[in-house]
Amino acid sequence: MINNFESKTELNKVFLLDLGSAFTKVGYSSNIYPQIICNTSYGIPRIHEKGKIQETNQKIFGEDLNNFSNAINRINLFSYSQPNDIDAIFEFIQHLFYKISVSTKNEGLILAYSHEWSNDFLYQLQAFLFQKFDFSSILPIKNDFASLISHKVKTGVVLDVGHYFSRVIQYNNGKPLTTSGFKSNVAGKLIQDYLIKLFHNSHPYLKSPIFEPLISKIINEKCLLSLNINKTLSDQSLENQISEEIEITQFKEILKLGIEKYLAPEVLFHPKLANSKSESVDSLIIQSLKECHPSLRKQIYSNIILAGGGCAFTNFKERLSSLFSKIPMLANSNILIHFDPRLTVWKGMLVAANSTYYEKNAKSQNQFFAKL
Repeated sequence: MINNFESKTELNKVFLLDLGSAFTKVGYSSNIYPQIICNTSYGIPRIHEKGKIQETNQKIFGEDLNNFSNAINRINLFSYSQPNDIDAIFEFIQHLFYKISVSTKNEGLILAYSHEWSNDFLYQLQAFLFQKFDFSSILPIKNDFASLISHKVKTGVVLDVGHYFSRVIQYNNGKPLTTSGFKSNVAGKLIQDYLIKLFHNSHPYLKSPIFEPLISKIINEKCLLSLNINKTLSDQSLENQISEEIEITQFKEILKLGIEKYLAPEVLFHPKLANSKSESVDSLIIQSLKECHPSLRKQIYSNIILAGGGCAFTNFKERLSSLFSKIPMLANSNILIHFDPRLTVWKGMLVAANSTYYEKNAKSQNQFFAKL
């Protein structure tokens, strides 16, 4: 257990903001689940007027996009390792906090952020949050460290299978190792692209952004990993057993989903299916193990923490356990995963907020701006 995370007798009233590459979560430290979970994206709506399409300057954000089919210039705010549209990010955050419709004055905030954000962007973001919402104090916390402490451990390796990238970060006693930082684009976006490719001949229009909600729903609710993919693919009767029809309402067509349920997430372990030369998620762990100093391997790899939407597939943990059972240093690893790994960072933020860690590490407005 982590000594720095003693529970408080009274819960702190702290706002939590997790700006993920695919989904943003916002809410309170007194709640188990976020108040808002929405797409980290925005678009420009277009208005039909007398048969002509006119662009507007009004932006629509997050979950609003799912119900707005006439959106052009749809942009994910964190498509790359470094945010490239700071003004849009600020607008997005304002949009979310206005939806909550409560005063943030004199309250605290925990901000989960990416390992790859620049110090300059992180500083600008904190300055904006202090000035716009008048938070009394802010604690920025790396999302991989939040994943680690969500299980109340401070030594282990974190595998975060996100939307654009999968990452492995090694931690020893709460600090990342100098060898940490193994990354691959074998992640949620590759699954999405591969699923669309599987239906290219029958439904080529699925690559349009307006079908992202449908594709996401199929991936999140229908897809699963096989414990033995070769046996699954050789089962001649399986297609009829698992086949189901999904209505594409925009065109009044039917999408027949069968073996694609298994093939799409399989790219996490066999990227070549999607013509990717990047490392599979299990290879990332093995690669990081090889780079870890021999004297630290047993300690670091005693815990493997799984985080991110790509770990939510049925049988994900079991597939890793099966693969690692053949590797002596990994065979006895304790693989830790929450019921919903998409909320792993959120749970880590809760641990930090509802313990003495927040009070000891958060910076007040005066402390933050004193650095100017």
